[in-house]
Amino acid sequence: MLLQVYEALVEAVERRGTQKMVTTAAVSIDGLLLAHFHVLEMCDGSDSDTSEHSGLPAKRRRRRGGSGGGGGESSGGGASGSTPHEVGTAISRSASIIAEAIQACEERKERRHRDLLSLHERRLKIEQSMTELNRQGINGLVDAINNLANSILALASHKNQSTPK
Repeated sequence: MLLQVYEALVEAVERRGTQKMVTTAAVSIDGLLLAHFHVLEMCDGSDSDTSEHSGLPAKRRRRRGGSGGGGGESSGGGASGSTPHEVGTAISRSASIIAEAIQACEERKERRHRDLLSLHERRLKIEQSMTELNRQGINGLVDAINNLANSILALASHKNQSTPK
């Protein structure tokens, strides 16, 4: 998701400004994304599979021309015919990608929370069953001790009855 956001922002900036402005904006965006990457990465519990995004135009432009210059459709000197509608569309796409990333992060967080609650419930059940087993074991020992005591008393009483004869 982070890669899609980055590429959509780079695309919007490339369409809007000159080549020099694009490079400066790309460096600024790189700095901002690097600063916020760790925050988004902490939110993302799983590896994002960036291989599916390797065919996107922004990534191809970066591979060919380094940091934003060569082979792209907006490598000209001025505004490359982009309209406010195209810029708005790119910004809207970026916003929807960000919203999807946030929603996915929240869903993963919620799923982790449910898994944690389930784990606590299972732990409680295991502790309860172990407590019950221990209680049954203690009760078995008490019964065995009582039977032994009764046997000893019966033996002692039998010996006491047979001695006076």
